[in-house]
Amino acid sequence: MSFKNYLGLHLTIQKFILLPKYQLPEGKSRIPIFGLRILFLFGISLCAIYDLSLIHLVGPTYIDVGDVATIVGFMEILFSRTNIFCLVVYAIFDNHFHIELLKMTIHFEKKLNNLTTKRTILKNDLKKYNDIILIFTWSVLCNIAFLLYRLSMCLSTATITWYLRVMIQDFLHNSTIFYIIDFFDLITKYSSVLERNLCNPANWHNIDIFNITYKLFQLIKKLEKTFNIIIFYYLMYHIFSTTFNFYFIMRRHIINVQMTVFRIFIIIFALIWFIRSIYFSFYLCFRCHKIHEKMEKLLQTLLHADFEIKSPKIRSAIQQIYMNRLHDKRKITVLGFYSIDLSAFTQFASSFVTFVLIIIQFKQLEDAQLNFTEYSNTRNKCLLLDYNNF
Repeated sequence: MSFKNYLGLHLTIQKFILLPKYQLPEGKSRIPIFGLRILFLFGISLCAIYDLSLIHLVGPTYIDVGDVATIVGFMEILFSRTNIFCLVVYAIFDNHFHIELLKMTIHFEKKLNNLTTKRTILKNDLKKYNDIILIFTWSVLCNIAFLLYRLSMCLSTATITWYLRVMIQDFLHNSTIFYIIDFFDLITKYSSVLERNLCNPANWHNIDIFNITYKLFQLIKKLEKTFNIIIFYYLMYHIFSTTFNFYFIMRRHIINVQMTVFRIFIIIFALIWFIRSIYFSFYLCFRCHKIHEKMEKLLQTLLHADFEIKSPKIRSAIQQIYMNRLHDKRKITVLGFYSIDLSAFTQFASSFVTFVLIIIQFKQLEDAQLNFTEYSNTRNKCLLLDYNNF
């Protein structure tokens, strides 16, 4: 089991996204490499600012004509571009917390490898990156489909460069989410290794294995402090993204329109984009839920060992773990307000339904007001015509 091998590709990418100070070399090349990473963050921030300045041009035509559609288009662009600012702010201000988590993980794994006899078998490289390749392919194909759709209405280089920036920003977004998910998987594997070794009564007399179990709880707490805000932001972002895509499909391509082959093509890719947001939300919640399950299973194994062991020193170490859990539950939470698990995904689904219903109600009011205005104008014209004839 190797931390660097497991997170090898993502760790390399995150040096330029979330970790500008990670493994800087000594000597003259230290400052230029750090400057290059900061320059990268500065560059994507400028692109996001530029795209935000174009909202007044893109937003009103994003779905259809109308106040509700304009607001939804504005919010979608705003969320996707502030996603970049979220990454940059996180990289600059939480860089030291992140590096502390990496150092703590490396130190924990060295101790774990010295104590345990069973190793976690790493996933096959191709299998490990199947979901990553699939999501990245989805993102690229969807953006190309939407680009073709926009070009069919208005051919311009500005539209092409807009979607090229969108693809880069989606790459950063997807890389960060998969990096966090892989980190969760790694911690889950650590829990599995400890749980399997603690199931062997021969290891119960080794106090070091109980001490490293305590360290694992600390590692999870550090993981929560490092990623909880960005996970919360991504969940909120994908709630709105699913809402926007659903509204986009219904208003632009299904309601009161004639179905064509090209329109069906756009609907398929919009549905893929819709599924992508649901997938990310579910998978983030699911991986956090797996950590909670593994830790509870590990605690049950510790409880069984506590009943069998007679050594006061080892029983004291087990009680310390339980007392620490009693005062500070080891779960991935959003600033301690609620846990990120499968129950959070049900809240995600209910929020999506609520947002869709609110948007539909506002759209119905807008349509009713528009129809009333048209009726009033027509009636006034008829009255004026009758008056002139009279």
